[in-house]
Amino acid sequence: MSLNMPQMIASPGKGLRPAKKQEPATFKYPARLIRDGTRFAVKFRDIPEAITCGGTRDEAIDMAKDALATAMDFYFDDKRLVPTPSEPKRDDVLIELPPSIAAKALLLNALLAKQVTQAELAPS
Repeated sequence: MSLNMPQMIASPGKGLRPAKKQEPATFKYPARLIRDGTRFAVKFRDIPEAITCGGTRDEAIDMAKDALATAMDFYFDDKRLVPTPSEPKRDDVLIELPPSIAAKALLLNALLAKQVTQAELAPS
């Protein structure tokens, strides 16, 4: 089976749409670092499952990378659309998904958009 699948963009509250040609396929999610006494909490508005903290700002950013990657498992296991990153706001820190996880997210979004299962992609 040959699939011609466009890159799909998931926008919160707007559903799924094909990406415009000029939109890069990057998965850099804006994260908010919140000082909590002597620690830093990290939250992602696009991926609410990814929450973490660290003793220093740098440690919190490192922990955020792991939390974001781990949160993707919820989307993959539940076969849910992976939201694309929203525009960063002032003071946000951008956390990029590793390329292998970003590729998996793009594939999942395309499969969901086309209503195709992974089994249907296998040669018969």
